[in-house]
Amino acid sequence: MFDGMVRRSFGDFTGLHPNALQWKQAALGLGHGGLGLRSTPLHASAAFLASWASALQAGPELDVTFCPNEAKSCPEVVEALACFNSKLEPAANINLDDILSSKQHALSQRLDNAGWQEQLGNATPAGRATLLSEASVGGRAFLAAIPSGRTRMEPAAFISELRARLQIPDADTDAWCPLCDGVLDIHNYHAGMRVAGGERTQRHYVVRDIVCAWAHRAGLRPERERPGLLLPQSPEDSHRCHSARRRPADVFLPAFAAFCPRFRHHGSTAAGDPRPGEPETLGCCRGICPAQRSSPSKCRGVPRTRSLLYPHGC
Repeated sequence: MFDGMVRRSFGDFTGLHPNALQWKQAALGLGHGGLGLRSTPLHASAAFLASWASALQAGPELDVTFCPNEAKSCPEVVEALACFNSKLEPAANINLDDILSSKQHALSQRLDNAGWQEQLGNATPAGRATLLSEASVGGRAFLAAIPSGRTRMEPAAFISELRARLQIPDADTDAWCPLCDGVLDIHNYHAGMRVAGGERTQRHYVVRDIVCAWAHRAGLRPERERPGLLLPQSPEDSHRCHSARRRPADVFLPAFAAFCPRFRHHGSTAAGDPRPGEPETLGCCRGICPAQRSSPSKCRGVPRTRSLLYPHGC
């Protein structure tokens, strides 16, 4: 009954109505790609055994006639232990001695681990990759963050992330992408990897503004989009000493470390983009080989640089 109320409340708040497999994923902890909406029937045995173990240790202090051995052979305890072990793999089964040295969190973690392995085993290759991504630290931290100011997620973006986390389809069937003629799958994996439509530029501006705000709070006196700092994108234009061809940097820091000016440039790429690239201005990076300084075209295959910090005036 309680689980049904939680599930109905989730549907009323979000407008999402997951099926049994998706709701099982939601019942897992955040570290296992879930939402932490625990299932009471699943964790009832763990809660009972943890409470019993805690009371067993305090029993002799409260009653001198209390016998721990009789408590261990109690039918209710034996049944709860059998119920708990039935939800685990045979190799992961535990005994009463393990129960006595475990808290409820540790017992629930064992159940989550078993459910997590089952979810991974039932998932498709794309679904498995999604689960592993959502279970990572960067993929789950937003659920525990307190919404505040500019870091607050818009409701539509939050619901979209819940869909991805529980792998709830956005459509009934696949369709053609109107921007690149690719297959737009029902889970929107294609949409998350494409850069058409201006999403890359929007992400770039968001990262730039956040870093600039952090630098301002740190007292670094940042200047956003200061012109004439980055070298031209084309290697041929780099031989022309014309300041007008230099591009603006995202954030200029007049006093960074040891009062040495720096400017910061962010490169934004689509999630899952496998294409290699090179830093925007290889000649400005310290410690690179002479071939990289003379010709960026000789350095194909260098991993795409997401964020570069350059000394000013190089």
